[in-house]
Amino acid sequence: MNKSDIRKNALAARDKLSVDDRCNKSSTILNKVLNSKQYLNSDIVLSYCSFRSEVNTAALNESILRDGKRLFLPKTYSEEKVMRFYEVTDLSSLNPGYMGIMEPTGGVDFESLDLEDLFGSNLLKRVLMLLPGVAFDNQGNRIGYGGGYYDRFLEQYGSYMMKYMLAFEEQRVEIIPGEEFDIEVDGVVIG
Repeated sequence: MNKSDIRKNALAARDKLSVDDRCNKSSTILNKVLNSKQYLNSDIVLSYCSFRSEVNTAALNESILRDGKRLFLPKTYSEEKVMRFYEVTDLSSLNPGYMGIMEPTGGVDFESLDLEDLFGSNLLKRVLMLLPGVAFDNQGNRIGYGGGYYDRFLEQYGSYMMKYMLAFEEQRVEIIPGEEFDIEVDGVVIG
């Protein structure tokens, strides 16, 4: 199967989940994240605002702020084909952006941080990225929506963080054909 077919089948499987199932599975994922050593050791969390039938991240993002961690959320610049992460301290300040996804309007840009100065050699333990995706396999490969926004961001900044995809079991596939520009995740938090 090619990536387009995998994407289509995985989206259909995810969309078939009932609202109650998505809610329960999202809650399971939230608890797994909040109790993970990667989360507990992190100071900065790059997350996302869920869209359509994705793992719901509203309560997760609230918990990140409540726990006193620095939360960064993405803003997509479709004309430039880039995504930038901005610090968010109040989730009510988000506005609909690209594809209607809630986004920050600006703020401290993740790219402006001097991470090595902030964390030194403990860098990987201190920055955690939680990202969406359409499908994943057991080898750490993932498929997004096809725009390459996360891959481009991670190509530049991925070595500075631990990367975990949030997904439902229904999004698992046997194998995803990798391409040279694909960035693998360090793990998948499954509900």
